[in-house]
Amino acid sequence: MIERESRRVANGQNTRFEKGTLPELALIKEKSRRFYKTDFKIYIIQPGLSAGGASLQQLELLAVTENHLIETYNIELEVIGNE
Repeated sequence: MIERESRRVANGQNTRFEKGTLPELALIKEKSRRFYKTDFKIYIIQPGLSAGGASLQQLELLAVTENHLIETYNIELEVIGNE
């Protein structure tokens, strides 16, 4: 939101904010980083996929995806399929 609003104002367009200002939004962002911990988790839901029936290529893709999410963003991945 901060980047999008900054571009609008820099291009001479009107603000899209109905209430508040860009500096107030930046302050909220800063405070939220300092005082609140946010955890994310990504779920992939594939009803047609079973753990025993998944191909090696599917399992490799899921493993690479999970590794990337953890190493890059520290986000967990969970796959939900058939039992």
